[in-house]
Amino acid sequence: RLHNAPVQLPIGLEDEHRGVVDLVAMEALSFQGARGEDVVRGPVPADLADAAEAARAELVEAVAEVDDALAELFLEGAEVSPEELRQAIRRATISLQFVPAFMGSAFKNKGVQALLDGVVTYLPSPLEVPNEALDLAREEAPVALAAGDPKAP
Repeated sequence: RLHNAPVQLPIGLEDEHRGVVDLVAMEALSFQGARGEDVVRGPVPADLADAAEAARAELVEAVAEVDDALAELFLEGAEVSPEELRQAIRRATISLQFVPAFMGSAFKNKGVQALLDGVVTYLPSPLEVPNEALDLAREEAPVALAAGDPKAP
């Protein structure tokens, strides 16, 4: 079973989609401009505050199921800081135990920036993971690839 949970809550739906609530940082991101290119950060709208708190609690619980450090904080009833939650999501994502879900609309470019920020924040860089290819001249023997080294295979 793959654990997943939204890391954002939409602000408005369909034609009324104006932004998202970042459940990790607990702030609103509104997408302004003709194509949603201007991201404006602000407080969570009052009408979504309760829903955002509940969704964040569900996110923390979902990540705590697969991350021991966060599980310890969760079981103690401690307040989980945005940085602690970010690190736990990253650890769980890299270990292939959790998938963060993002909200948005590619049609109007709303949420794309936050999704790309999530890629940078939660996924490993090529330098952090082993990469290998198969050498066809040597009966498909594995060859380690060194990311970032143009002289390496």
